[in-house]
Amino acid sequence: MAKGKEPKKLRMLLRILDIFHAYGEINAGRILKILDAEGYFSPGKKEDSKRRLLNYYLSELEALGYIGLKGEGRGARWYLKKNLFKDGCFLLDEQRALFVLNILNGEDIFFNSTFDELAKLMLKFSLSSELLGHLSLDPHVRYFWGVNMQKILPLTSKIISALEKQRYISVLFKGEKVYHSLLPISLGMRRGRVYLVALEGKTGKRKVLPLEKIDQISLKDNRYKGKHFPSAPPFLTLPNEEVFIFGIELNKKIPYNTDLLSFSRLIFHHEIEGDILKKVYMVGFTGEYFASRFVLFLNKNLIPPSEDIIRTARKKGVDKLFPGLSSSVEVNRERFDKFLERMRRFIEEKSAILQNYLNGRSN
Repeated sequence: MAKGKEPKKLRMLLRILDIFHAYGEINAGRILKILDAEGYFSPGKKEDSKRRLLNYYLSELEALGYIGLKGEGRGARWYLKKNLFKDGCFLLDEQRALFVLNILNGEDIFFNSTFDELAKLMLKFSLSSELLGHLSLDPHVRYFWGVNMQKILPLTSKIISALEKQRYISVLFKGEKVYHSLLPISLGMRRGRVYLVALEGKTGKRKVLPLEKIDQISLKDNRYKGKHFPSAPPFLTLPNEEVFIFGIELNKKIPYNTDLLSFSRLIFHHEIEGDILKKVYMVGFTGEYFASRFVLFLNKNLIPPSEDIIRTARKKGVDKLFPGLSSSVEVNRERFDKFLERMRRFIEEKSAILQNYLNGRSN
């Protein structure tokens, strides 16, 4: 490891798990010394900061049910729960589901890590690398607000099992509608909600169902018999949500390393002059949630879709990530205009709410 380079967070997590694998039972101070000696903390980092960071990872692993703490004070020791490790981790169904949901939610884990590192972690917990390809990760969801964990964990565990065994499921939706034969192809998250993406057995039509509205999932005996299992969407798009591309003129000085600019898969191109970030080209959605995020950019120049932007998107392979993306300037422009209209409506609605609030205060 290069001196002075702080490793990515997932490497830290993997190393902590390896330490538990070797020792079985160990105190936090010993873990800290091992990590420190191996250069897992940036140079000059204070001792209390190192301890806080380690405690964060240990508490995360404890919350997921992988490790436990016994004793108190200086005599306290962390230990692996006996059903977890041998040659790998063997998790209960709901622990596996919780781990997958944590990845779906975990910007800290996924977006500071490589795909290969995440695959290693999945493998360590007896989750297939193929399953990783069926998780649609939304980089704009940071927190897991409003999710009924107790309800969706059992559902998630059944979906994971169906994905790994390529089995069909039946779904009771909103207590009334029954989908008798769905093939799960992905588990994804948008706007803090977890979704099942599946194909109808007879028609092959895509269904996107929020887990919080699913009351029951039953695994069926029949399995997918085709040669190639349907590919999972690399980015979860919701019904009635269309994809387009556009640009933003920023003209901002870059305060950090240009390698850090690609913080989102939605941004596929940067125009840089010296240390000035002139423009970015990105993927957008016609949905209201996406439009509401761009109110902050009203003082910037939004660049409508053009042949140049579309040509750049094709070179970057954006169409492979977003199959619904059109190569037509006219279609992209139409969707861009829908996005602007949704943003206008959002501003009007929020302005009316604010005005009513101010009027109420003045009375």
